[in-house]
Amino acid sequence: MVYTDPTPLNTPIGNVTFAPGARNNWHTHKVGQVLLVTGCEGWCLEEGKPAQLLKTGDVVNISPHVKH
Repeated sequence: MVYTDPTPLNTPIGNVTFAPGARNNWHTHKVGQVLLVTGCEGWCLEEGKPAQLLKTGDVVNISPHVKH
């Protein structure tokens, strides 16, 4: 984790990486999530929407309680 202090953001900040072909389980976040793609490419899928290809430099804002 990069940042875990509950004030002033009220959300943790993490730096994560994924191996090629990795998949993540469906989940939600109480305060939403922001994805900052810093390298390579991958996919983001929000429930009920088409998959979104992510590439270096992309920013994705996932609203609170949205399953992705």
